Amino acid sequence: MSSFTLGETATLETITIRVKDRDKMIAFYQGIVGFSLIQEENALAMMGIKGSNKEHLWLEESPRAYPHFGEIKKLQHYTLKVASLAEIASIYSRALKRESPVIGLTLKEDSIQLIIEDPEGNQLVIYFEPTNEAVATSEELLKQGDETTLLTAETEITGIHLNVPNQAKAQLFFNDILGVAATVPLLTLTDTAGKQFMTAEDEVLGLDFLKFTIEEADLLALEQHLIEKEQDFYIDKKKQILTIFDPMGIEWWFILKKNK
Repeated sequence: MSSFTLGETATLETITIRVKDRDKMIAFYQGIVGFSLIQEENALAMMGIKGSNKEHLWLEESPRAYPHFGEIKKLQHYTLKVASLAEIASIYSRALKRESPVIGLTLKEDSIQLIIEDPEGNQLVIYFEPTNEAVATSEELLKQGDETTLLTAETEITGIHLNVPNQAKAQLFFNDILGVAATVPLLTLTDTAGKQFMTAEDEVLGLDFLKFTIEEADLLALEQHLIEKEQDFYIDKKKQILTIFDPMGIEWWFILKKNK
């Protein structure tokens, strides 16, 4: 087992989902979740926070991609932490009024968790950790919302939960090759051995790649570690971007952080 750990400067910035109907997905993430459409470029729609450089979600349109309906997705869900009670209450209110699938709502003194599903079956877990703003019922929560409230710059992607056909193999890759166990606690795996699992083909809807930013020293350390492991990867000549595929066919991007 390798002792290599990915540097602490690695920060998950963006998840990219391959979609069949970009307009419908944009409408959901704008109209329900409260993201802003930052930019559209070719097949990509970049969703983020208005007035911020953050692009939390990229939607990559691939209308001919095979949806694999009824099969287990590589992405079980991803987790979004919001900064206020009003934000999560507003998302809940908009989801109900527009009949968007609400999978679950959990109200506790120290946390509120809302699970919703986008039009192409990707699940999003949204949560808020209240201090003195606890609510006991869904009715109380709805009173805290304003349909015009959007996400703020403090919004963070805090969790990626993957379905894997072989958990031991996947865990070995993430621990031994990428070294993410200690420094990227956001990753959770569920073993789907013996169940129908979506293939790792390029042209499949769902999770496509994850984009991290990373400091130069950590990027170079990762490059050297992958060379020593004789692992396939790509790094550009300027050593500003390194990419690697995991056993499920998900691509991990590590982009050099820009100096402010």
